[in-house]
Amino acid sequence: MRLLLDVGNSRLKWAWLDGELLVAPGVVAHAGRADAVASIPMPAIPGEILVASVAARSLTMAIAGELHRRWPVPQRFARTEPQGGGVTNAYREPAQMGVDRWLAMVAAWHHRRAAVCVVDAGTALTADLVAADGRHLGGLILPGRELMQRSLLADTGGIAAATTLAPGSEPVDDLLGRDTASCIRAAARRASVGLVIGCMQQWPSALVLTGGDAAALLADLPPGAEHRPLLVLEGLALRLGGATGPEVAV
Repeated sequence: MRLLLDVGNSRLKWAWLDGELLVAPGVVAHAGRADAVASIPMPAIPGEILVASVAARSLTMAIAGELHRRWPVPQRFARTEPQGGGVTNAYREPAQMGVDRWLAMVAAWHHRRAAVCVVDAGTALTADLVAADGRHLGGLILPGRELMQRSLLADTGGIAAATTLAPGSEPVDDLLGRDTASCIRAAARRASVGLVIGCMQQWPSALVLTGGDAAALLADLPPGAEHRPLLVLEGLALRLGGATGPEVAV
């Protein structure tokens, strides 16, 4: 079996690739620490480790070193490509695109084989549009809900001094706040939902969501969206793992 890792800005996600199946998935907040890999259970010694990382290079290399100490097996790192898996990247300089976005696009288009809007809701909220023929039309990047809230507090002294975002001050059903904290939460929520709905209205397509905040975002969207929590790992299995139709084992 191969160990697949998705190293994000705040979380480490993994699964084992057994043939065409992704099995024993897991996730942990890494807090910038390479020893977060100790959380990965060991059902087997991997024959190979495949990694997609958008974390800082220093953390990525530290994780690679920690992995090698635990499992001295070959490691391969995914890179954003101009073209692959039936998808053509719209970026003039593909290396500027996070590899998680690239792999998510490849996996979503491979799964749907139709026009698709791929939303990754994590530290950042990204939306990428892929046409039915696999052409990436372009994308949008917005701070994720939590990052929007933290950014507002960091750069507005008066609001920060008077506001706490502790749980308990939530927007009412109509998504309007009744104090500063709930107003901030409501606006961040509306901004995220508005970006996705706006994309769908202008470019009608299937909607596939992934990322740590995907479940919360899904609850605010109209029916029909698909949640695939391991979408980046699915793309990793396609591009580096030799899989042709990876699926998550139930």
